[in-house]
Amino acid sequence: MDDILQQDDPRVHEIALECDFEDVALSFEIKTLKNVLDSSKLSGIAATQIGLMKRIVIVRNKRLLDNEDAVNEADFEEIILINPEILSRSEGTEDFYEGCGSVEHGEVFGLVNRPKKIVVEAQYPNGEQFKIKAKGFLARVIQHECDHLDGIIFTDKLVPGTTLLPKTEYLALREKERLDKKSSLS
Repeated sequence: MDDILQQDDPRVHEIALECDFEDVALSFEIKTLKNVLDSSKLSGIAATQIGLMKRIVIVRNKRLLDNEDAVNEADFEEIILINPEILSRSEGTEDFYEGCGSVEHGEVFGLVNRPKKIVVEAQYPNGEQFKIKAKGFLARVIQHECDHLDGIIFTDKLVPGTTLLPKTEYLALREKERLDKKSSLS
């Protein structure tokens, strides 16, 4: 994840500009972003995380479909969102741990409250408009990545009174929750 800018880089906190579909560099920039995502274990990435100040987000199912909340949400390999705009957010929210490649190289996690459901409008790389209704983990990842486009990182949104957990503590907590849930179903 050496290509991913860290939270102390001022570019991470800049607001991205809308993409121009006449820009011949756009397809190269999308490919570059895909390559960085391929080399990481992240669920998504925003162009600003690699120093491209453009409104591009890519979300992959390699992690999303491993999450029980996301199994039936969408049938996709990856979603490329150009100039995404969240049109609506549910009133219902939930706290969930998030990590980020731009915060200590993804080695810490923090509790963030986000809406459970969103509707996002974006464009495909060819400029065609589309909408996605997302819920659960997919909605969370899209919101997280769209925040990056506005210069916001998840540590700016930590639930008050909580702190960052090292990855080892976070994984132990998730395993305990999984086992507790499994035993309560028995």
